[in-house]
Amino acid sequence: MLALCDTRYFKILLDCSKFSAACDIPVPWVTEFFDVIPFDQLSSLVAIEILNPNRMAQGFLRKARHLFMGMPTPS
Repeated sequence: MLALCDTRYFKILLDCSKFSAACDIPVPWVTEFFDVIPFDQLSSLVAIEILNPNRMAQGFLRKARHLFMGMPTPS
């Protein structure tokens, strides 16, 4: 599936307009998502855009930021 866009750049768009405890994303799911994407595909990711983050989403993003700080960056 990802092989179709191996020469294109892409963004991930997260709409956090109605982020709540009922739809909280478990942190292990986020790490697994980035673990299963091949590194060469991940290097085509140019941005993660977040729309309308409320307070709860901002708290989640603070936790997620610490996960991404240790990720290797493509060179």
